[in-house]
Amino acid sequence: MADTSSRGVLGRGVLRFFDLASSEIWQLIRAIMTSFDQPNQSHQTNYDWLASSSLTLPIEQSIGRVTTDSIASEMPSWSEILPLPDVEQTETITMPQFEKFDQSEEILSSKSQLNQSSSNGNGKGTPTGVKFHLAVDIEQHCKGERQWLFHLATQMRKAETSDALLRTTVTEVSQGLRVDRALIFRFQSENRGTVLVESMVGGYTPSQGEYLPVIAFGAENPSAYEEQEVVALNDINDRALSPFQLQLLERFQVKASLSLPILIDGQLWGLLVVQQCSGSREWQEADISLLYQVVTELRLSLQPVESFTRRREQVKQEKVLAQILATIPPSSDPNIAHGNICQEVRLFFKADRVVVYRFNPDWSGEFVAESVAEGWVSLLQDQKQNPNLTSPDLLSSKRCTVKQIGSVASPNTDTYLKQTQGGSYFKSQQVQRVDDIYAAGFSQCYIETLEKYQTNAYIIAPIFDGEHLWGLFAVYQNSRPRRWLDSDVVLLSLLSDRLSSILKQLDMAAQLQEKSEQLDIAVEGEKIASRLLDKILKSSDLNNVFQTATKEIRQQLKCDRVAVYRFNPDWSGEFVAEDVAHGWIPLVEPSIKKVWRDTYLEDTEGGRYRNNETLAVDDIYLVNYDQCHIDLLEQFQAKAYVIVPILQGKTLWGLLAAYQNNGPRHWQKMEVGILAQMGRQFGVGLQQTEYLEQLRAKSSQLLLAADLEKSAVKIINKIRQSRKLDTIFKTTTIEIRKLLMADRVGLFRFDPDSDFNDGKLVSEDVVNGYDRMLGKKIHDHCFSQKYSRHYVEGRVHAVADIYNGDLSDCYIELLAQFQVRANLVVPLRKGTELWGFLCIHQCSKPRQWQEYEIDFA
Repeated sequence: MADTSSRGVLGRGVLRFFDLASSEIWQLIRAIMTSFDQPNQSHQTNYDWLASSSLTLPIEQSIGRVTTDSIASEMPSWSEILPLPDVEQTETITMPQFEKFDQSEEILSSKSQLNQSSSNGNGKGTPTGVKFHLAVDIEQHCKGERQWLFHLATQMRKAETSDALLRTTVTEVSQGLRVDRALIFRFQSENRGTVLVESMVGGYTPSQGEYLPVIAFGAENPSAYEEQEVVALNDINDRALSPFQLQLLERFQVKASLSLPILIDGQLWGLLVVQQCSGSREWQEADISLLYQVVTELRLSLQPVESFTRRREQVKQEKVLAQILATIPPSSDPNIAHGNICQEVRLFFKADRVVVYRFNPDWSGEFVAESVAEGWVSLLQDQKQNPNLTSPDLLSSKRCTVKQIGSVASPNTDTYLKQTQGGSYFKSQQVQRVDDIYAAGFSQCYIETLEKYQTNAYIIAPIFDGEHLWGLFAVYQNSRPRRWLDSDVVLLSLLSDRLSSILKQLDMAAQLQEKSEQLDIAVEGEKIASRLLDKILKSSDLNNVFQTATKEIRQQLKCDRVAVYRFNPDWSGEFVAEDVAHGWIPLVEPSIKKVWRDTYLEDTEGGRYRNNETLAVDDIYLVNYDQCHIDLLEQFQAKAYVIVPILQGKTLWGLLAAYQNNGPRHWQKMEVGILAQMGRQFGVGLQQTEYLEQLRAKSSQLLLAADLEKSAVKIINKIRQSRKLDTIFKTTTIEIRKLLMADRVGLFRFDPDSDFNDGKLVSEDVVNGYDRMLGKKIHDHCFSQKYSRHYVEGRVHAVADIYNGDLSDCYIELLAQFQVRANLVVPLRKGTELWGFLCIHQCSKPRQWQEYEIDFA
């Protein structure tokens, strides 16, 4: 006999027989022959040993009542395949004489035949009767299997529907193998399915109609049926099963299980499963081989029925699809087209929600179109976290909302789809359906995710753009579980295919539209630049110009953020103006000035932008940035950006940036050119503003200086009116503090003969809240050594911030006693001798002393 076991089982047109070398039959034959060859044993001893043997003939396990006539073509007899030694050939016993076994109610068991044989022994140490009946039993066993398979195939071919075919199969298999349950399981998704039919003995929990995970039949995972021919459980307590698997098996009282895959058109269609509930069972190779042949016959019978049923249903649903599409308003806009389809499909299915979900390049995604019934939350609104239906990012019509491409993505990314790059939707291109999420065996975290979508049942079909998985088309029932029909699945599959065709048509239209829009952008960019220049020339408030311009630029480029960034002297910087879409964190806060540090810009003092270069990045994760740079951009929430310089003359003043936050974006040259043009206009505005500010500052300083000169005359006149030195000092400190709006003004006098090391305030005027230092002795040994001679020469010392003024530690410590933050010191000389100082202090904060203030002092 040819070895067929290595050629596989299903879909190859070859019947698989069990391996005799490892079968129970061959072990029994070898044991019998060994016992017969013992010369010192009597026939009765041989029989006793054989009767007490634990080996069981497959005849007792597999063959029930035989009712079908013998087939004409006979297979070789076991005696021909395996001739036994010392068997007395009986010429008068022929195959026709075995036909009497067909008339009996049941094939005799091995043990009863052996009993009969032992009583007819020839007494010569070789029980010829036993050998003869053994050969008859084996011959009859094989003949019974052939007859049963022939009978089963005949009944299967008579079935007019797939349901009748499946019911016939499980009924015959349960009777033929004498199992407690036989069932056929059909996959509805990659790892779940429904028990279509079952045949079982009474007293056990039925499983027909149950929606179960495939691991309920003993496999560790769904791929087990792609890697092995059979999954066998002889005893569920002897196999390392997961607690969930044990729970599923015990739910239906299963003690042993045997399951084989059913392939249709090369795809895993379902399983043929037999189960023992009354106790464990050692599945024999003969059982497996028999079921393999049943699966092969089932596949051959089921394939044309499935193809015909599928085609008939497809023709029927194509008519329904044509009716649906006829009611959908046409649109050249992909978003509106998807929204219209969602609306009509929801009405046809009488569902609570229909959505289109689009994948991003990184396999995250977002809902881009939705139709939802009244009373349910809109996923589009939820993912934007913005209840305003009149937002520019949304179009609304009869509760059918469409998300504009390029607006904010949902934070609720499906991590499974992202990690598996589309999961089973891409691998099998099959529709997923779930009748009840709470009966589907989902994990609690996934149940919670589905509850967020308010769904109880759903069907989901993939949408392909050529070979690329573009997105998903989903129908949700929220109010209750729903038993989806096969016709629903076929219709949704056809709709997803039609959406794929629509995508191609819309893509061509979009390309033409894009070219037209680019021309419009160029024209509009010129208009914006012209308006911006006009505003700059007319406006004295550059910040207001920045704010207006960023809004117009963002609307024109249709990006998520446009911002103006100004450098500080140390090449750190801050955002001074921006326009940002809803849902993104603002970078400009009126009450907070946040300083940003970019080490590259600081180290290179502006980098490429100093040379008037631009930079466009389509995806920040694909340009080999250092992690610190990525971290900074992630704080801006940017996925793509364009940056152009703002030059004030030849000096790099800052940057103008456009950001895309919801995903990567390919920037057109024209878009970069428009932004660069705006940057140049900003530079023109800065130069003009700087010139105007200089003029205003100079004019203001001249006016203030004139006012101070007038005030100085008044102070001098007051001083001249008094001859008391204390009064003169008091008048001086009070008037100067008021005029300069300082926190403290004091007159400091050196002690005679102290070598400028000691002195005290002889007059002081200080605002409330700061310590009075009048009369307090001050010792400073650093002063005479380092600074006295400069003041003798008439030096005036102005410090805007004592902590950033390059002062000695001892001087800072001294000033800190006076709570000084900014300091203006003017020497007072008596002839050529340094008498003391006029001290003007700003205590509340640093202060930049102006030239006219110093001149006045």
